[in-house]
Amino acid sequence: MQPDFLNLSLFQLRNLLTQQVPFLFLDLTTSEVMDSEVTSLLQRATKVEADKAIEFVEAKAADPSFPVVLVANRAEQGAFVAQALASKNFINLYLLALDELA
Repeated sequence: MQPDFLNLSLFQLRNLLTQQVPFLFLDLTTSEVMDSEVTSLLQRATKVEADKAIEFVEAKAADPSFPVVLVANRAEQGAFVAQALASKNFINLYLLALDELA
């Protein structure tokens, strides 16, 4: 079964942040991020605990088509949150999993 979200690369996230496209940008990381570029990008995100992310998105993005970008340490953690949001009918979900960066 296909996931209900798209995976992002660091390059794609960088480009998104330079455009004037509105989206909700959430930092779900649970440990220190060692990559200085990622750390710099995450300064623009809202830090949210994974177990509170669904409530947070529902409160901030009333329109389920509003884009949501998640950054997580582990793909499994991020995918869990993205799938939970998809089950709430959010349709523009993007995940950058730091453990999958090359």
